[in-house]
Amino acid sequence: MLVLVGRQQQIDILVEDNLDHAAATRIVDRLYAFGFRDEPNGVVVMSAERHTELRGNETVQAVLAYERRFRLDPDHPYTERQRLDEERRLLGLVKGPQPIPALAGWSWALWLLAL
Repeated sequence: MLVLVGRQQQIDILVEDNLDHAAATRIVDRLYAFGFRDEPNGVVVMSAERHTELRGNETVQAVLAYERRFRLDPDHPYTERQRLDEERRLLGLVKGPQPIPALAGWSWALWLLAL
């Protein structure tokens, strides 16, 4: 299931959860999508604005496929190297070749960084 949420709404949710506005804005502006399991379904959340941007670049399907494979399919075996390689590939579709910094602490969600 794909859930589209407005950028400002995402910022407001983070601010309501006691994150300062500047930090919330930085996080939302760096986020492409994140997926999580809500048994028995998988959910991918993306801002409506990001969806429009990715659709324009024809990469929205690749991002959704990544979320399904690496976040929503509990039976899909993968290595950390495979996941990072796929993130690099997706960033290359969106921004051109980019290094991927460590994402320690955020392993529960896909954070494709808009570098």
